[in-house]
Amino acid sequence: KSFKEAGRQGSPILSASRIVVLGKDPKSAIEQHRKEIENHHTMYNEWQMQEKTMAALRLSVEEVGDCVIAGSHKDCVERLKQFQEAGLTDVFPQFVGMPGDRSARLDYLRGFADEVIQKLRD
Repeated sequence: KSFKEAGRQGSPILSASRIVVLGKDPKSAIEQHRKEIENHHTMYNEWQMQEKTMAALRLSVEEVGDCVIAGSHKDCVERLKQFQEAGLTDVFPQFVGMPGDRSARLDYLRGFADEVIQKLRD
């Protein structure tokens, strides 16, 4: 049933958790952090985290581009816009490949907030 057919009021919320990995471009960012991404997918599948009420997810490592937000800040903005156009209302980022140093991690997250999140709000 659709949201309205189910008798619900307001706007539907459609959310997804997505891996975010920053880099020069999507392909190199994914390749640089492929092992971490594979570990994430393995854990998701082995722990059977796919709920029966959720839309089926394609989480094979071979099709990682379908479920990862990767590349430069500009690439991430474009990918998130694609998700918005597809109807997603919320995306919960899972950052992969963040620096180990606390200060560098904060800079990494601030950069994402300033260059990606803020651009989506403008």
